[in-house]
Amino acid sequence: LYHVMNEYDKALPLYIEALENTEKSLGKQHERYGNYLNNLGVLYHVMNEYDKALPLYIEALENTEKTLGKQHENYSSYLNNLAVLYENMNQYDKALPLYIEALENTEKAPEKQYAVYGTRLNNLAGLYYSMGQYDKALPLYVEALENTEKALGKQHKDYGARLNNLASLYKGMGQYDKALPLYVEALENAEKTLGKQHRSYGTLLSNLANLYYSMGQYDKALPLYIEALENTEKALGKQHEDYGTRLSNLAGLYRDIGQKDKALPLYIEALQNTEKALGKQHKDYGIHLNNLASLYKGMGQEDKAFPLYIEALEITEKMLGKQHLTYGTILNNLCNLYESLGQYNKALPLYLEALEITEKKLGKQHASYGVTLNNLASLHQSMGQYDNALSLYIEAVENAEKTLGKQHRQYVDILNNLANLCEVMNNNDCTLTIYLEVIDNIKKPLNLVFGFLTEKEKENYIESIEDYFKAYQSFFKKYSVQNTDVTASSYEIELLIKGMILNSSQQMRAAIEESGDLNALQIYEDWFTQKSALARQYALPISEQSIQLKNWEIEAEKLEKQLIQLSATFKENTDLGKTTWKDIQKKLKEYEVAIEFSSFKYRNDKAWTDSTLYTALIVKKGFERPVLVPLFEQRQLDSLLISDGSDATKVAGLYRGSEGKSTTKNHKKLYDLLWKPIEAHLNENETVYFAPSGSLHQIAFSAIVTPDGKYLSDKYTLHQVSTTAKLLHTPKAGDLSDVTLFGGIDYNTPQQDLLMQAQPLKNEAFVSRSLTTDLERGTERWDYLKGTLDEVNAIKEISDKAGIPVKYYTGKTALEERFKQQSGKASPSILHIATHGFFFPDPEKQYKDHQLIMEGEKNVYKLSDNPLNRSGLLFSGANTAWNNESIPEELEDGILTAYEASHVSLSNTKLVVLSACETGLGDIKGSEGVFGLQRAFKLAGAEYLLMSLWKVPDTETAEFMEKFYQLLFASKDIEKSYRETQQFMKAKYPKEPYKWAAFVLMR
Repeated sequence: LYHVMNEYDKALPLYIEALENTEKSLGKQHERYGNYLNNLGVLYHVMNEYDKALPLYIEALENTEKTLGKQHENYSSYLNNLAVLYENMNQYDKALPLYIEALENTEKAPEKQYAVYGTRLNNLAGLYYSMGQYDKALPLYVEALENTEKALGKQHKDYGARLNNLASLYKGMGQYDKALPLYVEALENAEKTLGKQHRSYGTLLSNLANLYYSMGQYDKALPLYIEALENTEKALGKQHEDYGTRLSNLAGLYRDIGQKDKALPLYIEALQNTEKALGKQHKDYGIHLNNLASLYKGMGQEDKAFPLYIEALEITEKMLGKQHLTYGTILNNLCNLYESLGQYNKALPLYLEALEITEKKLGKQHASYGVTLNNLASLHQSMGQYDNALSLYIEAVENAEKTLGKQHRQYVDILNNLANLCEVMNNNDCTLTIYLEVIDNIKKPLNLVFGFLTEKEKENYIESIEDYFKAYQSFFKKYSVQNTDVTASSYEIELLIKGMILNSSQQMRAAIEESGDLNALQIYEDWFTQKSALARQYALPISEQSIQLKNWEIEAEKLEKQLIQLSATFKENTDLGKTTWKDIQKKLKEYEVAIEFSSFKYRNDKAWTDSTLYTALIVKKGFERPVLVPLFEQRQLDSLLISDGSDATKVAGLYRGSEGKSTTKNHKKLYDLLWKPIEAHLNENETVYFAPSGSLHQIAFSAIVTPDGKYLSDKYTLHQVSTTAKLLHTPKAGDLSDVTLFGGIDYNTPQQDLLMQAQPLKNEAFVSRSLTTDLERGTERWDYLKGTLDEVNAIKEISDKAGIPVKYYTGKTALEERFKQQSGKASPSILHIATHGFFFPDPEKQYKDHQLIMEGEKNVYKLSDNPLNRSGLLFSGANTAWNNESIPEELEDGILTAYEASHVSLSNTKLVVLSACETGLGDIKGSEGVFGLQRAFKLAGAEYLLMSLWKVPDTETAEFMEKFYQLLFASKDIEKSYRETQQFMKAKYPKEPYKWAAFVLMR
């Protein structure tokens, strides 16, 4: 009983005492003594103490032969046990004859039609499976299943076990369509016969997850892996070897969806678990070594991967032999490492050996054979043997299509490799045909993974595949000279990737907010609360952060996943990659132009370069296809953006007025780099919708000076958009019905006054600060901005005259708590914040200049690795927290980070005006654009953002805003009012773009 309950420490002494008692009372020659020997052997077996189990099994077999004879059912049972032990010890040559004898013995006995015969069939089939002899295993598994159905019925747990084994064989043979229904039926059987808490249920969950993983259906595999891990922990404990296997499986999925930070600790724990449970000489230890090595290689840490591969190979050779499939798999991985290190002479013979093993064990029709072909082809390509590589790639593609299907990631990878070889061989037509197929195939898994990953996880996934898109844009840029048709694909890649994570998050939030589902809205509210609490923690020095921080992060991630799944049921399907350039063209009127800027690391025919290139893709009403215009390299633009002096000096140098005296030629260089190549395709007075990329987010396009001394905004009507796909979306319905204003803020408000202001709000919808206090921050102080009071007073007066309701917060009433009240249904049509803003660059770059050491490494806003925590806005009393003074627990700190702002819901807000310094800046993250305040307010739901690119002058900013609101409330047209305001300020300060060009309107 203790044995069955897995309480082995209690069972062991009882088994030993029973054996000793039987020896004394009946003697070693009695059949019961043999039975007790076997029972003790079984216990040692499940405890993985094989050296103790082996002599007991052998003695039990000898005893039974003498006392009962070879025809007795106990003899065949003990034969079977000994065979299982030899199999577990990887001594297949000793196990095989015992399994066969046990089966023959049972077949001769009257119970052939009973379940025990099915068990013997199943076990022999399992050994053949482990030996890679699938042709021998299959008929035995099928017969075992039929036997069990007849003997026990379909509702018996053993029938479920047979289903699982047959499914596993089909999976191993690459016949996933046959495996899937068997796994599903086996899982249902286990739930009914054993319950969800049983260890076997966890095993079946894991097997079904493995199948979905092999099929590339990661969204279905992930929850099953997690549930299987939880089941195993409860049923067997973290010390059991099965727990290590579950950890490794989950890690493998995380690795493949780009979450290497989650995969690494799981792989390490799996290895440690297996070492403790099975020892370093077990085959599973070698497998886990291989898995960890592969992750290190994928992370570019070849020095850590190499010794692990060598050790894994040695263990596998010793335990399984050189002809085993696992040996071939690890050999293949080691070859791949040698290739990446340029050691081709070592890689080639090993690749050939791995291919031979795979062919012998699995045949040429198995997916693993195709993978090995692909790797060998890659080596030949690296060695310059292109003809050899071509034939191998073609065979590998055909294999992957048959065994995995065209939607599988492995098929896409191999196809992409073939396209790259065609490009190297200057067969551009072939390259284009294949790239177009790859692009089409890559969109589908994108939609799949975006349906279950959090925003952070999506970032990791995109990072894992972004080289695809860079390679495509590199090729299209080169090939467009020969074939202009490729520009359509180039434009559509920009439509696909530009802001796709941001758009996905916006859609999720909108779907939940508009659903009306009370359960979903409650989870949504809980998620916001959790994220706000996390934001409070991130504002603290690491030494003061709660020990529960990691748990809170995990809880927030779980809530977000629930919301993503719920949102999928509320919203209409919006496939990524569905929008085409023709959709954009249809929306354009005469004299309207759409420009997608593209920036990408450049790949030439054979390798990646250190250059980032920029192009412009232009669409007009009558164009047959987009026009691709090559622009410049990143370093050329950097040389203009990186300069000494004040903001006013930099702006004057980069955007000179027509009569201004320039100490540099930067304004001319900027025009020559960025606009001159484009202008040949435009006509003056056209309306231009443009979507920046990369560092172009830092450029004030309206202030670029043309050779005739005009600004671009004099010659064109410019509209900046996050993506030209915005042209397809109708702006939010509703009028500009109300305004909330923040300005004239007292950053030195005493805490007692803050408490008095905050007290009436404490039961309203905002999250108070976390438990920790006494913040360690920088020593700067934020000075009062009188111009911001004049600014909001003027806007209030204009609003009052227009009859538009105003909420108005200044001085000590402009609390961060007040801002957080502007959420959900309470969000205003217009939210205007006139205050100090900040943005700090990536701290990794600062380490190079030792700036962090000078700052004492205490300013959490400067040190955060999350750019949304390195930008923000200041509210009442902010200097208290900024200057290291403790904050009462019930107060916000007055420093609103972009991270916090992103978790306010501005679902009713058409326009957010960030009348502060550098609110348009942030870290540039590939196709996702700027990570800072602008991303935060887009996530919050604002449709239009008016933000600044440099430290704006206080007086002129107030002047700009007053004019803007006068025009806005008269016309109700945000874009028109912005343009006319800019024209007004430009006319007043024609040679000083510093005073009017900083503010950018983005939709």
